[in-house]
Amino acid sequence: MKNMYLILTILFIFTGCNEKEVEQQENLILGKWSLIKFEPGFSPTENFTNGKVIWLFQQPNKLKVEIDNTVSSSPIKSTGEYEFSLSGNLISIDILEYDFSINGSTLVISDDPSSDGFKATFSKVTE
Repeated sequence: MKNMYLILTILFIFTGCNEKEVEQQENLILGKWSLIKFEPGFSPTENFTNGKVIWLFQQPNKLKVEIDNTVSSSPIKSTGEYEFSLSGNLISIDILEYDFSINGSTLVISDDPSSDGFKATFSKVTE
């Protein structure tokens, strides 16, 4: 019986940490991000001026994408609204899943760049 309580306690602790971690990630990603560099696999890297491609992460799990009409390549090709969700170091946008990381005011989203996937680097927009 003591073993069962111990197992349940450990399971509760691990489950609680995951929910807190996801909530912290959601809080970090919320807000406006400007694409500053897009590395589309084996194609040439493209650098962007601030504001050409904007991703706005909002609650509840909405991503609004605004793309200047002069932009030819971007991880998401068209302006619009998309659903997103987070799980660990993965972000799902609509039905596609990518790796992501946030370091200070830099967000990196990638789709296995070592095998011709992309890597997109964003800078947090402060207003």
